[in-house]
Amino acid sequence: MKKIISISLSYEKGGAEISLKNLLKKLKERNYEIYLFTSKKLVDFYEIPGIKKVAIPFNPSMKIFKKFIGIKFINLYAILKRIYIFIKYSLIIKKLVKKEKIKNIHINDFKGAPFILILKILTKSKIIWHIRDLFALESKLKKNYYRFFGKFSDILIAISPLVEKMLKDIGFKNVKMIYNIIELKEENISKSKAREILNLPEDKFIIGYIGRISEEKEIENLLIALRDLKNEIKNLFCLIVGDDFKNGGEKIKLIKKIKELNLEEYVKFFEWQKNPENYYISLDLFVHPREKTFEPLGRNVIEAMGYGTPICVSEKFSWLIEDKKNGFIFNKNSLSKKILEIYKEKEYLKIISENEKKFFKERFKNEKIVSEFIKILK
Repeated sequence: MKKIISISLSYEKGGAEISLKNLLKKLKERNYEIYLFTSKKLVDFYEIPGIKKVAIPFNPSMKIFKKFIGIKFINLYAILKRIYIFIKYSLIIKKLVKKEKIKNIHINDFKGAPFILILKILTKSKIIWHIRDLFALESKLKKNYYRFFGKFSDILIAISPLVEKMLKDIGFKNVKMIYNIIELKEENISKSKAREILNLPEDKFIIGYIGRISEEKEIENLLIALRDLKNEIKNLFCLIVGDDFKNGGEKIKLIKKIKELNLEEYVKFFEWQKNPENYYISLDLFVHPREKTFEPLGRNVIEAMGYGTPICVSEKFSWLIEDKKNGFIFNKNSLSKKILEIYKEKEYLKIISENEKKFFKERFKNEKIVSEFIKILK
């Protein structure tokens, strides 16, 4: 039987974790024996029948840098704990590799990068590093982090052309671009039915954001646009669907901003949804308000496209979206103007919806994506 070890040290549920889960499911369907080493907090999240899981005590308390009275300092305890964990579990993996004759080790995130160096020394397995972010663009230190650990990887997988470019700009040649697996439920219900299920008003122009609630998603941009639009679009309504996995601080901040902008009657929050299809279908327009920094892939944007929900995104998504063809692009600080323009020409949304679904089917074929990944394992 074909075997693989996959390592993910993330302790938060997000697009990367959903993508890994989907990938492992597909590998299991192809008769792979899978050993997953993951953070203790997410062991139950990966509920895939037949895979073998090992919980690693990796958690938020192990941040290398902490703040005290506004002063950032190095968390020596976290560094020592990390070193201990990496050595301990590398030795466990070494024994497993030898016993089960495992040829492929898959590192799923930047947190697990130190495993690459240690396992390269301890084993003869192929090391595959799955890069799911643009971490290296944030600073010179982080770029060097990637540069150092990447040179010990046999191959680096980039999840989008943006990530691929980042890695090649650093100097890597052993890069393969493979999109994430995006699994959608085949839903044939109408927008009216979806709104009925969710108890949403039928006569509203509903826009919304579905995804993780965090500062880098810049959801506040959407609230500011709502403030500017509420007098222009009389039947305006907004959904924000998702959870803040960092103690809820960002969601509290957004609720405070909603009150400050007098938007209480225009905005409704829903918790994170395992199956969000009805939320996507209920929308007239999906808005991703992030404009300052790039999104590595934008899983929620692609999911919205798959369901045929018209999308409005910033220029940061221009590698994926062509304005007025398979979505809408707003320029810097012009989100409210763009939404108003879309509303005034809303009969055009049906054409955009069909174009999106066609684009999704052409670009995100899951069987092709899995096959490309399996080629790397050989």
